Amino acid sequence: MPAAEIPTSLLRHNFILTSSIVARATVFSDGLRFDPSLRIGEDLDLCIRVIRDGFKPAFERRATLNYRKHPTSTTADSVRFPEEFAKVAEKYLGDPIVDQIFCRRAVEGLLLDVARMTWRHEPARARAALTRLFRVNPWALRAWPYAMLTWSRGRASIPDLSPDALALQ
Repeated sequence: MPAAEIPTSLLRHNFILTSSIVARATVFSDGLRFDPSLRIGEDLDLCIRVIRDGFKPAFERRATLNYRKHPTSTTADSVRFPEEFAKVAEKYLGDPIVDQIFCRRAVEGLLLDVARMTWRHEPARARAALTRLFRVNPWALRAWPYAMLTWSRGRASIPDLSPDALALQ
């Protein structure tokens, strides 16, 4: 796979496990570190930035570790995972290293999943996800039914999604 395709491929499916990475100290000598604002996907974000900084990855075809996923792992939380992982995709909106059409669709899909799963029992969480989604694409037609359901539950006001309001954020 060409190095230019790796960042988008990583956002599609993170195929690099942090435990399997071996890197020279020069990769991190200029202060390249995990982004502390990310709770999920910080390893993926670091890999993308390493590639953006011009380091070329090499891959081993054979398995070099075993990975055990347990019920209490972060990725097992069906709401928290897409909610937090969308932040990684949002970080790369406008960055030419990642395919922008895919990046927008990823953000929309992840945040729409959060809204679908939370609009009944956690409407405030659904509203927060939908507000983030509409900042990326106010015309996301699949999200509008959930927006109407969510904003009708409770007394929250519909956010201002006008171009002027979005430009201020």
